[in-house]
Amino acid sequence: MALITNQDPRSSREADEPGLELMSIEQLLELLPGVSRGLLAQWRYEGHGPDFVKLGRRPLYVRKSVQEWLEANLHVQPHGV
Repeated sequence: MALITNQDPRSSREADEPGLELMSIEQLLELLPGVSRGLLAQWRYEGHGPDFVKLGRRPLYVRKSVQEWLEANLHVQPHGV
């Protein structure tokens, strides 16, 4: 299941490891409608939400981890409900 597509290479940073794409808060907010910057901060503080790394004071999200987190939190309605 590919939830994250069409990455603009100019808007992402790449770490030393090939294929490891980092997302800014703004990029993550585009994928999570209804989630605010404040809620992301609360999730980071409480240890909820997708994994992140900090470069300096700036939290960045690993694209693959975000996708895995979204898939792990997918709720499917049973048929007939």
